[in-house]
Amino acid sequence: MKTERRQELRTNELSEQIEQITDYVRRNGLLLSAVVLAAAVVFGGYFWYSSHRQAKANEAWASLSRMSREPDDAVVLSQIEAVANQDISPSLTAEALLLLGEKAMRKMAPTRSEAAQPAPEDVAAWASKAKTAFESIIRRFPTEVTALGTAMMQLGVLHENQSEIAAAREIYEKIRSDARFQHTPFRALAEFRLARLDQWASPVVFPPALMTVPEPPPEEAATARPGALPLFSQGLPPEAAAQKPDSGATPEQAAPDATSDEPQPPTESPVPAGKNPDPADEKPGEPPNPAADPPAPTQPPADGSSTGS
Repeated sequence: MKTERRQELRTNELSEQIEQITDYVRRNGLLLSAVVLAAAVVFGGYFWYSSHRQAKANEAWASLSRMSREPDDAVVLSQIEAVANQDISPSLTAEALLLLGEKAMRKMAPTRSEAAQPAPEDVAAWASKAKTAFESIIRRFPTEVTALGTAMMQLGVLHENQSEIAAAREIYEKIRSDARFQHTPFRALAEFRLARLDQWASPVVFPPALMTVPEPPPEEAATARPGALPLFSQGLPPEAAAQKPDSGATPEQAAPDATSDEPQPPTESPVPAGKNPDPADEKPGEPPNPAADPPAPTQPPADGSSTGS
């Protein structure tokens, strides 16, 4: 009896709660609908913004990959700088700035299509752009270890190219002592450049003998034809080069080369027209020439006597 009573009381309590909730929804239905709609709008907007930002990032990565293979001209560099200014994500911005600095450094050196050295003011402008890009990576993205190490190494090389050896040494020392680069190749690269920095800083001096073109001896200069090289410079021995080219012998009359390995055709003596070759002239062991005319038959004497009597 007590159990049934307790069960009845619970049922009545649950019914009262459901009735209260229904009454609250009935009185505040408009407010609840607005809250649900606002939550749906916020969630949908966040999902759309995330998808749009991801699609924009993918498009920017594809543009950077395409521009990395294009020529290093001012138009391409301005497009890369525009991608960096969008600041879509830290990794994308750092990669864009890194590509901008590397292309600016390549503009400082002449290419194969350029015949002359770039102007000093152009070199200074490209160096300033590259330095700004690398320093921006170092200042803004300290957690992007790969981009940070690459930017610091490139900045050190840029200081080397501008003969700023002290600044380059300071950059390499920072890389070697930084804990973020302890287990990366950047520390080994910095140590390699530090070990050879003094050697690369000294100018290269060529010996005077390598700066002048040797002149030919007087006898060779006197015998050589104007505007042509001596004959023995073409691989011929001096005694062959000393022979006169006009010896009067034609190429057909020249003697065959005794050192040649090719067999020479046998020489045949011409036979006068209308004359049969003598069989006695044939060499022993050789068959008679079938083309030779047979000997004429002997005629018996007119008196009928035998030739043997």
